[in-house]
Amino acid sequence: MLMVKAGNPAGLKAAEDVCGRRFGEVKGSFSVLPKLQEVCRKAGRSNPEVSSFEDIPSMQLALVSGRIDTYVGSDFNVVWDKSQGKPVDSVALPEAGTLVLGWTVPKGNDGLRDAVLGALRELQKDGYYAEAFARWGVSDNRLDPGVNIGAQGTGFDG
Repeated sequence: MLMVKAGNPAGLKAAEDVCGRRFGEVKGSFSVLPKLQEVCRKAGRSNPEVSSFEDIPSMQLALVSGRIDTYVGSDFNVVWDKSQGKPVDSVALPEAGTLVLGWTVPKGNDGLRDAVLGALRELQKDGYYAEAFARWGVSDNRLDPGVNIGAQGTGFDG
């Protein structure tokens, strides 16, 4: 998702609309910038102007204060941010594909891994898992709990 200020004052609708715009990224995080630059090159437009931030809250503040026009986040981000009263919206970014989000546990800590997986499966079995996703409006993101399921995502390349 392209995270935008509430009301989408920049009028962003697709990846190409980010060309020449002020775009934010957190230093050291997963970057879609190379793909956005490729989209812009193919469209014959200028690359996004990139601002790097130390953390997500700083980037969010830059968005709502108008210092950047957008950054890439998940629909979970916008649901949470809106629930906290932040003036944000989102625009679908199908070019980005899907990323699978989950918990990371230390390699070799099989007991913790199995406990987390077991708990998620219990929540799924009793119906709460589906109910929670539905309550937050993100049911389309629901996957069966598993270990190392990141490959189910399509990433930016599809």
